[in-house]
Amino acid sequence: MGEASVSLGNIEVNKEHELSLPLINKHGFQEDLGKIVLKLAIKPKSTNETIELAQLLSSAKRVSKHSSRSQIWDSLLSVILVKGTNLRPMDHTGKSDPYVRFKLGNDKYKSKV
Repeated sequence: MGEASVSLGNIEVNKEHELSLPLINKHGFQEDLGKIVLKLAIKPKSTNETIELAQLLSSAKRVSKHSSRSQIWDSLLSVILVKGTNLRPMDHTGKSDPYVRFKLGNDKYKSKV
């Protein structure tokens, strides 16, 4: 399995960026693990949307473990997986369907096969 990361500080706001990211082995082995192509965009929310969200979160009557970790974001991050190329199957038969996992803070997402 390989991994790649993107520093959001380098992404220009209100502009779509297409990134081709080579997957690297987190254990340091030099091998071709394929690459993924993503489209990223950061779009700021309006001030009114941010205020409405803050009011909604503060007026919630019950606090779950999920909502206690909630944060008020002033921007939306759009991530589109365009394609994955040369992704290696990770089972011994070589027939597994690779997928991509995304992580942003504590939130995790998984692509379809």
